[in-house]
Amino acid sequence: MKGITLSFACLAAVLVSGCTVHQTEAPDLTGPSEFALAVNMAATPDTLFSGGQQQASVSLQARDVNGTPKAGQTFRLTTVVSGANVAYGTLSTQTVVTGADGRAVAIYTMPEFTPFDAGTPARTVSVVAVPIGTDYAGAVPHRVELLVVPPPVPTSVKGSPTAALLASTVNTKVGQLVTFDASGSAAEPGHSIVLFYWNYGDTLFNEEHGSDSSHVFASPGTYTVVLGVQDDLGRVGSTYKTIVVAN
Repeated sequence: MKGITLSFACLAAVLVSGCTVHQTEAPDLTGPSEFALAVNMAATPDTLFSGGQQQASVSLQARDVNGTPKAGQTFRLTTVVSGANVAYGTLSTQTVVTGADGRAVAIYTMPEFTPFDAGTPARTVSVVAVPIGTDYAGAVPHRVELLVVPPPVPTSVKGSPTAALLASTVNTKVGQLVTFDASGSAAEPGHSIVLFYWNYGDTLFNEEHGSDSSHVFASPGTYTVVLGVQDDLGRVGSTYKTIVVAN
């Protein structure tokens, strides 16, 4: 009851003598300038394909808390494919610095595809820009996405070998060994397979050339593992599997 009595007393004081209410000002923003940095990114064009446009201009516009162009801001650029941080294609530079207009531009070039990559799924490629300042752990990444389309499957050559691929698992974790078996691949009767091509989709170096292989994925993401075969007449065939890697 004491609390209720005091409340009524305060209300009475307001009604009788008036009450001055002081507005509390919000404190100014403090801390790293990253909190006051607005970034917009765009890619032109946003779709690249073999036989067509193979480069995109990636532009970045940075503004400060007042909406004024932010000059002299440095960004580190990387590429991410289906959630995996891999070097897919090339960037004209690894870092950009905004000019007086708050803008910076880099050129992205799609990778060169082998005949074995023809007909594999299109990849969503993110160009990620991370501000370089005073707190690496607190930096906020910004990104723009492009669609990179491999060439279509060429017209089949009569007698081409058939590629067959088995995987020990299609769902794995970072650091776990995944084995692959291509022994079911076959050449036309009277001919033989002379080359096995392996591409695990993560750009990591590999020396696999036989009908079986193994691989450890170092980062989480979705990877397209490509198997290509070539026979003694130079005819080729290919297939692929999608491997999902979790932490």
